[in-house]
Formats: sequence, structure tokens, C-alpha cells
Amino acid sequence: MRASRRFIIIALLALTLLLAACGRQEGEVEPTLAPARTPTAQPTPLPEIHIVDRERLVIGVDSAFPPFIDMDADGEPVGLEVDLIAALAEVADLDYELVSSGWDTLFLDLVAGRFDAVLGAITPADAPSELVELTEPYFEVGQVAVVLAGNEELAEQGDLSRAVVGVQPLSWGEFVVSGDPALVHAGQSLSVANIRRYDTPEQLIEALIAGQVGAVVTHHTVVDSYLSVNPDDLFILPAGPRTGETAGSDRDAWLATRSFHVAVPRGADELLAVLNRAIQTLLANGKMEELVHSWGFAPVFAERPEFVQDASASCLVAGIEKLDDYTVRFVLNRPDPFFDYKMAVPALAIHSPENLRRFDGGGELALNPVGTGPYMWAEGMPGQVITLTANINYWGGRPQVDTVVIQPVPDAAERYALLKAGRVQLMDNLGRNDLEALEEEEDETIAVYERTPINIAYLGMNRDIAPFTDRSVRQAVAHCIDQGDLVESIYPSGTLIATQFLPSNTFGFTPGLLWHEHNTDLAASLLATAGYTGGLTVTLSLADTPTDYLPEPRQIAEAIQLQLAECSITVEIELLDADTFADASADGQFDLFLSGWSADYPGPIGFLNYHFGGAGGDRQFGSPFPEIAERLEQAARTTDRALRQELYDQVNELLKEKVIFAPLAHASSTLIALADLPGVVTNPVRRESLALVGPITGTTVMTTLVYAVSSHALSLDPTDQVDDATFAVTNQLFDTLVGFEPATTVLTPALAIEWSVNEANDVWDFTLRRGVRFHDQTEFNADTVILNFERLWDPEHPLHGDGAGVFRYFQWIFGAFRES
Repeated sequence: MRASRRFIIIALLALTLLLAACGRQEGEVEPTLAPARTPTAQPTPLPEIHIVDRERLVIGVDSAFPPFIDMDADGEPVGLEVDLIAALAEVADLDYELVSSGWDTLFLDLVAGRFDAVLGAITPADAPSELVELTEPYFEVGQVAVVLAGNEELAEQGDLSRAVVGVQPLSWGEFVVSGDPALVHAGQSLSVANIRRYDTPEQLIEALIAGQVGAVVTHHTVVDSYLSVNPDDLFILPAGPRTGETAGSDRDAWLATRSFHVAVPRGADELLAVLNRAIQTLLANGKMEELVHSWGFAPVFAERPEFVQDASASCLVAGIEKLDDYTVRFVLNRPDPFFDYKMAVPALAIHSPENLRRFDGGGELALNPVGTGPYMWAEGMPGQVITLTANINYWGGRPQVDTVVIQPVPDAAERYALLKAGRVQLMDNLGRNDLEALEEEEDETIAVYERTPINIAYLGMNRDIAPFTDRSVRQAVAHCIDQGDLVESIYPSGTLIATQFLPSNTFGFTPGLLWHEHNTDLAASLLATAGYTGGLTVTLSLADTPTDYLPEPRQIAEAIQLQLAECSITVEIELLDADTFADASADGQFDLFLSGWSADYPGPIGFLNYHFGGAGGDRQFGSPFPEIAERLEQAARTTDRALRQELYDQVNELLKEKVIFAPLAHASSTLIALADLPGVVTNPVRRESLALVGPITGTTVMTTLVYAVSSHALSLDPTDQVDDATFAVTNQLFDTLVGFEPATTVLTPALAIEWSVNEANDVWDFTLRRGVRFHDQTEFNADTVILNFERLWDPEHPLHGDGAGVFRYFQWIFGAFRES
């Protein structure tokens, strides 16, 4: 019965996944108090709450958005909203518990009934209004226009049309002065001809004081913070027709606003009323102001780092510095609010420095891994069965079983037969037919663990190679592909038809934007327009290796071959080994190819920037489009969620217009295990830890876990690879500075126990874990971290490697190698 219930839940989630499309974006917001409502003389009693089958409220929180909510070193939620819900509960006499959740699933879990309410700096633009309701705001954010005190001309004008105005790039301030009302969700837009952009609030104010600009538009808290130290320097222009000096926190001066709320399911009227009354009370009695001040939301005007920063530099990193034996600082050439997520990418795993030196950073290093992970390499080469043995001194606790055998078995049916025979205990991805049979049989000896489909399978076209230099040909291919037929006939249940490159449960997805419709007549007409009235012949290249996104690559290729034949496009299929295909594809050697991508961390950067951003990415689609690359670069720098979404909407539209790929599917993938095997936990970005698995319940003799995988590792050095099969092995051998909580995309400490970033998002400090040793007993410290990053960063470093030496992930994440 377990299997049937699971599949029903999967089907329901598939229907509601679009709710998560608003995504989550980490960064800074400078909130202020919502205006307190004047309490009535005799307030009405708070209504009684009725929570069905629940003794207490269950509050879901997105625990990856400091300082609103974060996780401390003990894994406990902390932050302004944690204190807020405690205060609300005290006022309303409620019993509650907090449950951590990623942003991508927050509203899904709310609608599904897992949570009674959710928090996470939620704005009206985030919430699916047809399914959830929002409380009254407990914070509001305002943009103000500021001039130097005594600038009477601008003060009397009440507008900025003739001023040189400073803003931060892609901030709400820039949108306010853009002259486009559509970009300002709540407030007014101004039409300013002469705009100058400065990266940080400090630079904005400095430019105003120095006379480089006549005015700046920025968050009111920036102004309040500066005025608290220099009360006579600035004058805030009124937003309305009146004139006269105002304070930054005076809402009459705000040009545009955003508000933050608690979300509840639609129809939870009693709970909504209770929370609204509690919020009113906290605003009226000053408790909310106390909470805001306690979490220090006002920006700090800090000194700049010593490194010389160059925002125009190709490489993101300006310098890496050892602050002490267990603290490392990364100074960036430009803001990057998601640098901590990048530190969780498996390709940035930390090697033993002694082992790096032993193999000169390359060559045999790929066959002799030494990390700090829960398992140590024992035997086996890439392409073979690999055996790992437990690291009994692992900082995260001794693994559950002593030995792990990772056995490549490409055929899904064969993997399943081995599992049912008890020769393996865990396997990757069940074939469609066997999965359907398992559902029908309700075999309670087998357990299925679903992964959230954060991936994309696509048919790619290289615009630099004929005939795909002609957009009409690319459009014809797009109209000829029937994604629905592919998903229904080949992919496992739970797979979603792709309408964009981004999955719908990823921030940056554009709701309502659909791909080119399946229309063979239109495809034929487009081919005729391009001069191919008699059809054409092309080669379709692909790796003959199953993956999450291409579980049956030959079958999918043959189905595409038949579909394109209906449009007079003859396809010759070229099957390659995974390593050859990966290198040739990244170098742009194929004209038509079948490929895909799985997320390494949540968000659009991993999908869009690597493939279409130009700097550091690959060239499988041919030369990047500047108008796409520029928007992606801008979006990567801003911390404002709404501004980023606007840019990603533009990118998604442009990708549809340029049509250099046909999106196929967001594939469901699974781990299959013997039902009595404990500790199996899937992860949306495939960061599963085998150290948590086993032994089988009721046994004391299980010392070996055999894990059957669909494809073999290409290397045992993750820093020079991009494939999931390699990472499935190396994730057990190595650690990164930052990790993910099991089953979530919430960041958690790994080799770094905590990290922080400055206001400008261009200086990141990582505090390292003490007492960690590599498998060869070398001590882990700041020197080892710096060596690992500098050997990747600096092409002149003696340990940069004599192997492939490409380091594609590093180039993508950092834009380029260190510049001489």
C-alpha cells in the first residue's frame, strides 16, 4: 500500500508544482515597520482557532534568508521572523512549532496541509493569490529621493527630471527613475534622463557628498542610517506635491514600497484574523520596532577591503586572504549575493594539499582521491566498480556501514533484477515499465524515493553550424518536436513537460510563457522559407549513457528521429561515450545534439548562466547572444528578487525568440531501495550521503552497501568534471565549504561552520571547522582552503594540473581564471 499512496502524492505535486515558480532569491532587504493601526477603545476578542487533527500550529519557514530567518551552528532557526512568530504566538496565546523548508516547496507544503502558515520575507508578488491569503504587513520597504541639504532648487521642484541621479544597478531605485510604471509595483515612477550607477549604498552617498550626482534614490534605511551619524547633511524630497523636510522613515516621502506578510491557506479565516490582530498589537505596542532594532537592519558604512577591485574584470574573484588559521576571506570584483551557494557545488571540493602536491595537481590525481569525506577510496577506477571504506574519524560522525560498493549497471531492468535478488540494496532510477509494474504490484519489499525534478532534457542546436545558422530551420525543429508524446511514452511518472529551459519549481521561471507549439505544417513552411523544400539531413549526437534527464537516451533519440522525419528532416544518430560527448559538446562541435542538465544548487544561475551567459560557460549552442548574456550578468549581481525576476523573464522570452534548443522534459528521478534499508534520503540536487544509509533493520551483520548506478564515474577528481556520475562517487569522498541539508536545498555548514558577507555583497568570510583531518591525516585549515582555490583560480599555479586542466565549473562560477 505504501507504493500506491506515494504515487498519488507525486501526481498531486505534479499538478501543483507551478505554485513554486516564484522561487527564492537570497539577498538583503532593508525593511521598516508597517504603520501601526490605532487600536479601538474596546477591541473585539480574538476568535478561537480550530486546527483539524493538530494540537499546535505548524509554521513553515524558509531558513535560507538571513537575517529574516537562518540556521545557527546547532541547526536551530534564528532570525527576525523567528522572534516575530514567537511574539505573535505570545500575544495570541498560540502553541506552535517551526519546520524548516526550502523556498521552492514552501507554498506547496502550505496548500498540501503540511503547514498552517508560512514565513520567509513573503511579498504579495510571491504568493499564489488563488490559493493563499496574506496577513496585514508587518514590514514595509520604501525608496526615497535624497539631495544635499540646502539644494533649494530640487527641493522646490519636487522632481528629479533635470538632475544627475545616482542609483544602485538593478535596484528598486533604478526602476523608480526608469520612467516605466510597469517596473514599480507599488508607487510612482520618475523619468530621469541622466542616471549614474554605483554598486553599494556607501558609494551612492559618497557620490552625493562629493557632488558627482545631484540626488540619489535608495532605500530609506540607508538614508536613516547615514542621518543618524550626520543629521544635517541630507534632505529627503517629498514624494507628493508638497515641499518641506521629511525623515527617511516618513512614509509621505516614499516613492515606491514593498510589504512583507505571513501566508495562510485560502479559507483559513479564523487563523488569518488571529494573526492580523496580533500583528496590529505588536505594531502598536512597540514590540515590532524592538525586534527590528535587535536584528540590526540599518546598513553599516564599512571600509573597503585592501584588495584592488575591478568590476569590469572577467574573473569574479579579486583576492583570497587568510584572516587567521581558521578564517578565509574571498574578495570579489563585483557583488555576488549567491557566492555561498556556489561554495556548495561538488566541483569545489577540498583536496588534501599533500595529495595535490604528490600528483602535481593533475594526471594520476584523478585516480587517487584524498578528501575529508565520510568514505575513503579503497579500490576501483573510473569506468569500473568502485569500493569505498568508512572514514571512522569523520567530523560528521561515523558512517552507518563499513564499506560501500558503487556498481555501474547501465540497464535499468538489470539494476532492478539485482535489487530484487538482494545482490544490491540501493539503485538509481527505475525504468518506466518496472516503475509502473511496481505501482500495480504494491510490492512492500521495495521502497521508492522520489527526487524533485530540478533538471532539463533538451534538443540543442548550434547556431554557428549550418543549417542551424538559419533561425527558420531552428524554429522548424522546435515546431516539429512533440514534448508531450516523448514524456508520455518514454519518461517515468512524475516527469513534467518542459515549456522553458528552467523548471517551473525554480526561481526565474516565467509563468504563462509557453514554448513553440507542435505544428508540422508550420515546420514544413519554415523549412521551405529557409530553402529546404526537399528536406535536409542532419546528425543527432548524444551520449549513450542513462542520466536522470535522459533515462533511455537511445529510445528518446529514436523517437525524435521519427518526429523530425514527419517534417522531412532525416536524422542520423551518433552515439558516443559520455566523456567524449561532454568535451565535444562543451566545445561546440555538434550541430544537433541531445543533452540535459541537473541543478547543482537551486536557482537560475546554474541553468541559465552556464549555458547562455558567455563568461566561463560552454559553447554547445554556439556563440552566446550578448543581449542574453548581459541580462544574466545583471541578474546575478542584484539582491532584489523582483528585479531579478524581471530580467529572467526577458531572458526566457529571448531564448524562445532565438530558439537554439527545444526543451523536452523535467524528468522525475528516483532512488529505489529494499524497504527495510534505513537512512535513504533523496536530495533535489543529488547531494545524497551514503553515510546515512543502513544497516538493514534488524540485522547486525550488514557491513557492505552495494549501490547500483546507471552510469560510471568519469574521474575521481570532482574539480575537473561536470557529470553527475562522477559526483555521485566523489560526494562521498570529499567535502565542500558549504553543504545542503538532507532532502532540501537549504544551505548547511560543512567544512565551514559559518559565513558572512558585507553590505556590498563583495566580501565573504568563511569560518572553518576545527579538528578536521584529510584521509591522509593532513590537517584541514585556512592554508589548505587557499591552496585548493588558488590552484583552480591561477593558471600559472604549479598545481593547476597537467590533466584535462579545463576546470569548466570553476570558469563558469568565477567567469574566468585569474588574470595576469
